[in-house]
Amino acid sequence: MSEIIFKNQWATITKFQRTEDVEIISINHKQCQASISLYGGQVLSFVPNGQREVFWLSETSHFSKGKAIRGGIPLCWPWFGANDKQPFQEVDSQPAGNHGFARQADWQLEDINVTQEQVILHLVFASENQHYLWPNAFKLKQTLCFGQHFEQVLNMQNLSNEDAEYTGALHSYFNVSSPLYTSINALEQADYFDKLSGKNKSKQPIAHCVGPIDRVYEYTKAVSLIDSKWQRTLAIESNGHQWVLWNPGQDVARTMADIHPKGEQRFVCVEAADTKWQILPAGKSAELRQKIMVKPFSDEQK
Repeated sequence: MSEIIFKNQWATITKFQRTEDVEIISINHKQCQASISLYGGQVLSFVPNGQREVFWLSETSHFSKGKAIRGGIPLCWPWFGANDKQPFQEVDSQPAGNHGFARQADWQLEDINVTQEQVILHLVFASENQHYLWPNAFKLKQTLCFGQHFEQVLNMQNLSNEDAEYTGALHSYFNVSSPLYTSINALEQADYFDKLSGKNKSKQPIAHCVGPIDRVYEYTKAVSLIDSKWQRTLAIESNGHQWVLWNPGQDVARTMADIHPKGEQRFVCVEAADTKWQILPAGKSAELRQKIMVKPFSDEQK
């Protein structure tokens, strides 16, 4: 059963219980439709009017406490991937887990602002001693803007008296016709670290994004995800220091229960990221942000 939490001449915003553990915010605006899970503070869907769905969400994703939601934009914070600062003797007794704890926490809806052009939501997650590897008091605030374009700002505030270190990513799963018909020309200009081989590699053409592929690109400019079959371009801007490009490939995806059969053939992850440890001084804040725009398919891309 859904509950209307906001309504005016431009939008209706409702809240409903997807499962016992997961509440969903649903947006129906004159410019777009969207949905967000308060568990994980995670954007699940964004459909600008007249366009296809921008994000991919697995049909077999978990929607339960202690499990990450597979798809949309999971928040990797305060570490990305495995935490390499974990003492060896504690790996078995209290494993750090991949990608930190923000994507498995309950977030609060702080406020809603609706105009003729967009819906702006503010989500908040604040805590301390959340994990022994990251004991600092902190406040995370997301600003999510949904209109014809999408913008996301993750503000990270260190509320403790000691400096902290973090890594993180906006782990965006983009909906595509197929990784085979998808390319990211801008990243061809950048060197990258290949996580599959463990080697640094020089720039090279990206003919497609078929997995297994797992790369961290040293590139800070905007990129475009070009889908030649759907004749769609997703322009992505960020203030991150790197881009992560990931698709697990068929063999690995088959071992992942929360990726539905052949699901890996419908997404490419392009992630605004800081995978190297960043200093977050005591009492200070930092931001990780992205903007996503659906743009016309140009003649030279056809």
